[in-house]
Amino acid sequence: MTPIAKDAQKRERIIAAAMEVFAAEGLSKGTIASVASRAGIGKGTVYEYFRSKDELFQAMLEYFFAGMIAQWEALIQSPLAYKDKLNLLIDSTFDFMDFDNLQAMSTWRMVFEIILYALRQPEGGESAINLAESFRSLISAFEPLLAEGVERGLIKPMETRDLAFLLFAALDGVGLHFFLQKGNYDAGRLKSLLRQILVTGIFKEAL
Repeated sequence: MTPIAKDAQKRERIIAAAMEVFAAEGLSKGTIASVASRAGIGKGTVYEYFRSKDELFQAMLEYFFAGMIAQWEALIQSPLAYKDKLNLLIDSTFDFMDFDNLQAMSTWRMVFEIILYALRQPEGGESAINLAESFRSLISAFEPLLAEGVERGLIKPMETRDLAFLLFAALDGVGLHFFLQKGNYDAGRLKSLLRQILVTGIFKEAL
C-alpha cells in the first residue's frame, strides 16, 4: 500500500471513529482523546489530519453525505426505467433515514447537532464547517438525472439546478419532520404521497 493510500485509510479510520464517539457522547462531551482511542492511534495523530474539532466535524459531514451520494449515484447510473429511478430515489432517501434503528437515530442526531453548531458560528468567522458547500454536493447529485429527463423530453422543461434544489428541500424537510414526529406518520404512506406529488408533477405526461 502506498503512503498516500495509507494516509487516506488512516484519515477514514479517524472519521469513522469520530462518528461513533460523537454519536454516542454528543459534540460537547465527545473528545479528541476518545476519538484517538477508538481509532487505535495517539491523540497527536488526530491533529496531524484535523487541526481542530471544526475540521473534524466538517469531515464527518462530508463522510456521512458521501454515503447518501454514493447510493443515489448508483441508482441514477443503473439501467432502470427513468420513472423507476425517480421513485427509487425517494425510497432510498427514506431508507437512509431509518429512524427505527437506534444507531441510525444517534447518527442523525449527531448530524443535526453539527448543523446547529455550525449555524451558531459567527458569519464570516473562522469555522472550518461549510454547510453551504456540504449541502450543495447533495443537491448536485440529483442534477444529472433531472437533466436527462429534460433532454429526453420526459419531464417539463425546467432549470434543473432549481428543480434539484426543490426536490432535495422537499425530501430534507420531510425527513426532518419525520425525525421529529415519527410516531405520528407512516413512512410508506409518506413515500407514496411524495411520489405522486413530486414525481408525477414534473412529468410532461403519464409514463
